[in-house]
Amino acid sequence: MEENPDDSTILDCMEQGGGEYICICDGDDYWIDDNKLQFQFDVLEKNPEASLCITDTLIKGQEKERPQGLPPKFKIFGPRELKKRIYMGHISSWMMRNRMQEMLQSPIVKKPIAIDNVIFNFYKLKGKTIFLPHKTSLYRFDPNGIFRGQKSIANHKKHFRHNWYLFYYLHKDPIQLIRSMGYAAKRFSIEFFK
Repeated sequence: MEENPDDSTILDCMEQGGGEYICICDGDDYWIDDNKLQFQFDVLEKNPEASLCITDTLIKGQEKERPQGLPPKFKIFGPRELKKRIYMGHISSWMMRNRMQEMLQSPIVKKPIAIDNVIFNFYKLKGKTIFLPHKTSLYRFDPNGIFRGQKSIANHKKHFRHNWYLFYYLHKDPIQLIRSMGYAAKRFSIEFFK
């Protein structure tokens, strides 16, 4: 069972990618800055210790116009600073070094977990993450999408399962697992007891 029916197609594309850098833009999102790729390429070239470059994203169809938790200005994060994070920005705004062959060797890519969570958690462990405060992509928020369109309890179960897979196959940090499970339990209890 796959989290998203498009994940197998994405994995096939990732496996075939032969360039030095990889960017992903889903069919319902798009890039809004003609210089997105050049900005990110230049920054990654100047910072060889970085594995991932994230820019800001405009969110259409939601109250918040940008992803939560992004800094207000340019920032370089070390892997330790992102230890508690399981996601940052939006996948349409990322550029990463091509380490896809290595990532695709992990059994986690065959598990029912959203591939963007896998990508972020793999890359944040491989080097620094750079944030550029430019809005370069647009994400269309869909309340009836694959994840949000399901019942709340099913989504909370998925959060628990995702946290376990990320621990078991990628970060191997029991403290991070406890924190993320605690956060998921808190969100579940708030939703359940409304």
